[in-house]
Amino acid sequence: KVADFIGAASEKEIVFTRNATESINLVAQSWGRSKLKAGDEIILSGMEHHANIVPWQLLRDQIGIVLKIIPVREDFTLDMSAFRQLLSKKTRFVSVVHVSNALGTINPVAEIVAAARAYDPGIKILIDGSQAVVHGAVNVSALGADFYVFTGHKLYGPTGAGVLYGRYDVLQSMPPYQGGGDMIERVSFEKTAREQELLSYALSRMAEVPGVTLYGPQENRAGIISFTAEWGHTGDIAMILDQCGIAVRSGHHCCMPLMRQMGVDATLRASLGLYSNEADIDALISGLMKARELLGA
Repeated sequence: KVADFIGAASEKEIVFTRNATESINLVAQSWGRSKLKAGDEIILSGMEHHANIVPWQLLRDQIGIVLKIIPVREDFTLDMSAFRQLLSKKTRFVSVVHVSNALGTINPVAEIVAAARAYDPGIKILIDGSQAVVHGAVNVSALGADFYVFTGHKLYGPTGAGVLYGRYDVLQSMPPYQGGGDMIERVSFEKTAREQELLSYALSRMAEVPGVTLYGPQENRAGIISFTAEWGHTGDIAMILDQCGIAVRSGHHCCMPLMRQMGVDATLRASLGLYSNEADIDALISGLMKARELLGA
């Protein structure tokens, strides 16, 4: 079912893990430890979740690889020109997020895969699709990346369930990640019109709240609304919204390097789900207005 869901060629390309974090660690410690050497370069982006930063930092400390970072432009999109300049004869691996969990930015992963392949067909590519699989259709066979990871709970499944997709030939070349007793582009991102309608409505309503700053690209984004308010701390606002029955996330969203670039410690994040409707967005706006009043703005 999972293979069919993401367009994999075979169920043999699906590895179940505990979450996307373990999936990335598996690739870093199995493929990375066996294939990379000191001086080899891995390219990440400036909007990665910590789960797609720390495993590579650990590998850097273990074997001496070099990490290079694709900059995030002021319009909250990746600097693709800079990415192409980062590619070198030492580039062995590229690992980037499909949809930013902090911004909603839909990154041009098919273009990233194509550019890396054109530069050197031997470069391996991992895509963190934890947000992408719930906000749009994904076809890993068409995309052409070597690995694609995501987590079950964002798909309304149980916690403690994650997926690592790996091209069969690449998986076959990797040594075991753990030992045990039984072992001897093209991305179809045609988004539902419904989510885009709700996102457009939400962004227009957010403009009605004084003193709010929105973070994210103007176009090509998923149903994630990241913002701060000049009149209140993100944690205080989240607490008031919670009392109003509105669930948002508050914090750095495990993207501290991105937060530092944006000049903030944290943002609030409201995410659209399968169940969201206009009334939910109206409730969010009413809750923000109440929070602004209570916090003395």
